[in-house]
Amino acid sequence: MVKSRPPPVEPVDYETYVVKHKVLLHNDPQRELLIFPHDDVVIPPPAPKRKMRTICPSVPKNAPKEATTLLVRECLKTYSSDCHMIYFKYSGYSGSYQQLPNKKKVEALPEQVFEIDVDTDDKDEQDLTLTRSTVTKEGWLYKGPEGQKDNNIISFTRQFKRRYFCLKQQTDYTYILEFYKAEKKNETKGAIYLEAASDVVKHSKKGKHWFELQMQDRRSYLLAAENETELEEWMSAFRAVINANETSSQASVERSSIDGESFCKH
Repeated sequence: MVKSRPPPVEPVDYETYVVKHKVLLHNDPQRELLIFPHDDVVIPPPAPKRKMRTICPSVPKNAPKEATTLLVRECLKTYSSDCHMIYFKYSGYSGSYQQLPNKKKVEALPEQVFEIDVDTDDKDEQDLTLTRSTVTKEGWLYKGPEGQKDNNIISFTRQFKRRYFCLKQQTDYTYILEFYKAEKKNETKGAIYLEAASDVVKHSKKGKHWFELQMQDRRSYLLAAENETELEEWMSAFRAVINANETSSQASVERSSIDGESFCKH
């Protein structure tokens, strides 16, 4: 199994979505939840009314009648009209859900203190060994596409990619083959899970240092080493993995048969 990056997802165009689903949105039974509440804005009467704080008013009495433009008339109203304080009825519901007016405040749980007799240093070392993967083999290989049948030089240079492979044994004793673009192992380009690996064979017809990693589901991965020594080391490492898989599968079968016999006796 080879890991692949998920395809990029473009953001949804809000206007296009609303136009395409206009009928569906109009008939939505929960449509009122998205509509602006009609009774949200409240304008109470001025209390107290505006008082004149100067001896002589700054606006003449006939000024509103003599004003010829709308801008002047609206400016005069700022001096003569009463002030209204506008507030929003549902402003308490516009923030975070943790600050809703009807939300009950949850009391903090009391702090629990426990004593343990295990040495923390030994426990940390044990947890670190359990979570750490063991690297059994690593090095450069050429990875070919799956199902490749061409063996010419042009196809090799175009479709075969040089990758840094790392064979690891995971915490559950299964093996995984990860490959990277560089030796620094910054970003994994893919991985092959070797639980289903059945055999590893040479491919002298395709190339001098080519070999094929075969799976139980009839899939195969075509790889090429840089020299004869690397070829033998990689093939022996894969054979060891296949033998370990067969041993673990046989042990699990024997364990299940013993459990079945003991169950029948009872």
